Amino acid sequence: MNKEIYNKFISPYILTVIKICKLEWLGHVVRMDSERMVHKLLEGEPEVGSKGGRPRLGWMGVVEIEK
Repeated sequence: MNKEIYNKFISPYILTVIKICKLEWLGHVVRMDSERMVHKLLEGEPEVGSKGGRPRLGWMGVVEIEK
């Protein structure tokens, strides 16, 4: 009995929820007009800093890694 109730009301794993939200936002931005600032920022390349080491990932790089 308690297992049935627990399984009905168990909340989804938070990292899965975050990934779903990111992908939903990505789909929203991709469908935007290409002249919108958010769309331009999504397609832009991040600047490479002079700090050395690995360059920072853009938003798309983070989404691709999480697949």
